[in-house]
Amino acid sequence: MQIKNTKDTYGVVSQFLHWAIAILILTAIVMGKVAHGMDMSPAKIAMYVFHKSVGITVLALVVVRIIWKFANPKTDAGLTPDQASKASYGHGLLYLLMFLMPLSGWILNSAANYPFGWMNLISVPMIPGISKTLQEPAETVHVAMFYILSAVVIGHILMVVYHKRFHQLDLISRMLPGNQKVSGAAVVLVAVLVLIPVALLATRGGSTVEAKSDSVELSDQSSGNTSVTSNSQLWMPDIENSSLAFKGSYSGEPFNGEFKNYRAKLYFDPQKPEQGVFDVVIDTTSVTTYTSDWDDTLSGSEWFAFKQFPEAFYSADTFELTDTGFIAKGNLTIKSISKPIDLVFSWNSVDESTVSFVAQSVVTRGDFEIGSGMWADDSSIGFDVAIDIELTLKTDG
Repeated sequence: MQIKNTKDTYGVVSQFLHWAIAILILTAIVMGKVAHGMDMSPAKIAMYVFHKSVGITVLALVVVRIIWKFANPKTDAGLTPDQASKASYGHGLLYLLMFLMPLSGWILNSAANYPFGWMNLISVPMIPGISKTLQEPAETVHVAMFYILSAVVIGHILMVVYHKRFHQLDLISRMLPGNQKVSGAAVVLVAVLVLIPVALLATRGGSTVEAKSDSVELSDQSSGNTSVTSNSQLWMPDIENSSLAFKGSYSGEPFNGEFKNYRAKLYFDPQKPEQGVFDVVIDTTSVTTYTSDWDDTLSGSEWFAFKQFPEAFYSADTFELTDTGFIAKGNLTIKSISKPIDLVFSWNSVDESTVSFVAQSVVTRGDFEIGSGMWADDSSIGFDVAIDIELTLKTDG
């Protein structure tokens, strides 16, 4: 078995890299095109994760191929000097496009803030310094690269046919190890086998996404305790310096989200926690995951169902002192479904009229039918969601 290239033919490493990259680029193109036309669904997520994973694989293999190319002697294809010069420019352009296309996809993914793991196994980091403003131009470049690369690949194939027909140069045989018919059939078989999962994912259904409405005006009613007062001090959040955030997972990778619009009242005295009352009204239409595609999807009936349930509520009137802080025992209501939720929180005075309130909890999205239907049993979106609340509370006296 010939490992390295010679002046007459390519070794198995070059042959493997050639066909592996070709098959993977074809697969990535098909996946990207199919996924783009699908409704948001577990199948679409899986398709895009594999599309991105294949793209990262191509990027790595192209780098290896370029290094291997310079580490081996140049193979003589039997071309004239003028033909060899033109072929060299064509190959250079092909290498450049094979490198830039997946790189532009990685930049696009970083700008869109889509966390993912390579084949759901290894976390792929975001490229640092890539802002949201680059998403649209990166997408334009990525799509343009697809058309340019397609044209160059077609030209590459046509030149192989041209040299075979008019110059009797059997260039393809140098890239097929052993028996040409057997190895050629093997390449086709591998390509078909790789594309089978794409076809299977494409046949799985998507979900209808309802249009996202504007943020609503918060109502004066919560889950029942808004009008309940206490002898304890009333505290209200400084919204600009507070956050109602959550952390979930997407294909095994963590992502952050936040509700931008909410109102809260907390009657609380750390010396008399048993007298505490906490009420929160949340505008669910103000939810963001900092990713536009996901934010649009969250409006649908399988998620927060904005049209039917534009608000969520949390009410607690049982508070306990612990060794490390306090626990608020209350009920969270989303989509008219109420479940008991404990908030573990700390209470730290900043000054006489300001307190830092930091709370955590974990909820199961399925308990509130967040991600119902096809999402109910699909783990591409994690089932447990961590709640992180950081409020800067103010009082008038």
